[in-house]
Order: sequence, then C-alpha cells, then structure tokens
Amino acid sequence: MANSRDEDVTQEVTLPAELRPKRTALTLHVIKGPRVGEVLSVERDGAVLGRGDDADLRIQDPSLSRAHVRFTRTGDTLSITDLDSRNGTLVEGARLEGTRKLKNGDLIALGGVLVRFAIQDATEVQVSRDLYEAAVRDRLTGLYNRGYFEDRLQAEFAFVRRHHTSLALLLIDLDHFKQINDTHGHPIGDEVLKAAAVKIRESLRAEDLAARYGGEEFIVLARGTDAGGAQVLGQRLRTRISLLEVLTLGGIVKVTASVGVAVMKKELGYDTVAELVSAADEALYEAKRNGRNQVVVNRASRMPERLDGSYTLKGSEERVRQKPKKLD
Repeated sequence: MANSRDEDVTQEVTLPAELRPKRTALTLHVIKGPRVGEVLSVERDGAVLGRGDDADLRIQDPSLSRAHVRFTRTGDTLSITDLDSRNGTLVEGARLEGTRKLKNGDLIALGGVLVRFAIQDATEVQVSRDLYEAAVRDRLTGLYNRGYFEDRLQAEFAFVRRHHTSLALLLIDLDHFKQINDTHGHPIGDEVLKAAAVKIRESLRAEDLAARYGGEEFIVLARGTDAGGAQVLGQRLRTRISLLEVLTLGGIVKVTASVGVAVMKKELGYDTVAELVSAADEALYEAKRNGRNQVVVNRASRMPERLDGSYTLKGSEERVRQKPKKLD
C-alpha cells in the first residue's frame, strides 16, 4: 500500500518570464452610485464622462451633468478636467479647478457618484469585470438580477421624467410553473426558466433590459416604447415562450406566459418607480385573472377613450374595445 505522504507531491510549474504584466489599462471603478462595481476603461484621449447619450463613459445618474468631465490621456498617465458641471468634481476631497493629473487610487466625486481611478493590467481588469458581472447577474438564467434592474429602472425613470419621453415596463410570469416543479422536479423547472430567459433575451433590442425578478417572474424595460410598441413586444415574448419545448425523460414540457404592461409617457407621468411597477403588476394580475397566456396593457397606459367606448394604442391604428377578447 502506497504511503499517503508519497502521493502528496508538490506539482512543478514554470513561472512566466514576466510575473507582473505591464499595467497600461486606465480604469474607473464605480464605488458609489448606479451600477456599483462597474469598471469603465478610459481608452482614448479626450474621453468625456457624463450622463448624456453622447458621453464616451456614461453613468446614468441625475446628479451628473450630460458632459461632466473630460479625460486627457498621455501614454499611461491620465488627467481630468471639469466641464463646468452643475455639481462640480472633487479629487481626493479637493474641488477640481482646471486640469489635474490623476494618481493611482485617487477617489473622484462626480456629483453624487464616486469612482476610484486605477492603473491595471489586462488580467486585473478582466477579474474586476468578472466580479462585477457575477454580482449583477442571476446565476441560473444569466439575465440581470433584481437589484441591478431596480438601480437601472431608477435611472431610466429619472431620464423619462426629465426628457418627457416614454418607457415601457413588462412583467412576465410563467403560467402554472409550480405544477412543472411538482410534476417533473426542480431541475426540469430550472431548465424551463433558462430556456425562457434565452427567448426573452433574443426578443429584445440592444438598448432594452431584462432581468429575473423573482421565482418564475421576469421583467423587461424598453426605453422609448409606447403602449402599442409595448403590446407588440409583449406578444412577441408570449408567443416565443409558448413555443418552447423542454425535453425530459417523461416527454416534452411546454409552458405559457402572462404579461402585464405599464407605460410611462408625457401624457401619464407616474410619481414614483413603485407606482409604475404596481401598474404593470396590476395588468399582470388581470392577465392571470382573465385566463393566462395573454398580454394586458394597464388601462392608465392606454390612450384616452373615444366617445364610442374604444381606445387606440399609441403608435398603432388598431382600435380595441375596453373589454378585449383574450389575446391567445
């Protein structure tokens, strides 16, 4: 019989010639504000950070100006200049006047956002980003988690109120999901959740955002989408989920989904994010109550009623009665 000590042999490895790769990545780590933990790379000279759509480095926080600061990159050094922002910029607690060269580890306050400047190598940047992704993603489905979604929703809500645009919120619930778990087991239920998440992700635009909201519920945020567009999106999601087939030893498992929609727009401004979410939840409840496997747009999100008792979805010529037939 072999001695256990003989088997416990240290494995030989060859150390790389350059143990410490050169640090050339200039990064900003968000440590306070939306998307805490996110890593932003300053890759070009003259990059602008702000909340505006045209900013090279965008952080959607209402305390930031559209173009808040500009970074000047010279080789491996980085300097920062405030662009006459409303709330100003602090570097290591001192108000930024003119241009200042940054040092590794400097804390930068931009309105209510705090970032840390770091000079890193490529491996360190990747590890930081992997840690951030792990913190904001749902481990099972790969979609964003609820915490990340709620942070983004707050920022989008503020943007819509400020610019008087539209924003659609869709709550998606898999019908009779408990029966799937009870009949086929939780591993099969997990496969159904993962398959539904794939269909949701494939159905969205790059600027849309999807998350697992809890259990068998998903939530989607669609910027610049009115009630008509949101209903079309909801129907697309519902249809694609209904076509899912998950193979099991006992046969094929299928699932349907109910979708509740609420839309914030110029004509209807919710006072809080909670009110917007509640409106989508009310619509989802109505979809469930009416038989499931359908899309319901919250009544407040629809266009004003006509004299004949019908309403028109904005952006669509379709006229629908106040008590529509089931959509499935």
